[in-house]
Amino acid sequence: LEPEYERAAKRTRGIAQFYAVDCDDDKNKALCARFNVEGFPTLKVLTEKRTKRGSRRQIDYQGERKGSAMAKFARSMLPNLSKKLSSDGLDAFVAAGQLPSAVLLTTRTKASDLWRGVAARLDRQVQF
Repeated sequence: LEPEYERAAKRTRGIAQFYAVDCDDDKNKALCARFNVEGFPTLKVLTEKRTKRGSRRQIDYQGERKGSAMAKFARSMLPNLSKKLSSDGLDAFVAAGQLPSAVLLTTRTKASDLWRGVAARLDRQVQF
């Protein structure tokens, strides 16, 4: 499965991160227990949303073990943190913010995966 994970990581470069952990290695057992890894292979998604106890919410991937399917799932998990503006609202958006602003001018109705990934990564540093 390693080649499939590598394909998924390449397809989502810049918008999602994939990490591999050997849960059979003694130095990783505590980490694997913390994330409730019980079988192999396991693919977990850690969201930015937090539980009541403050840890990141975990979602177990149950889909096909193909790079394309895993990449599609990773992209589907990206939050859309950007605001949709009309030309009339642009000045107010920039003026109201306490943070630097990033604005994407497009004719598309939905933000691209790359834009959503950048917005998720820079959340709390830049307003989108």
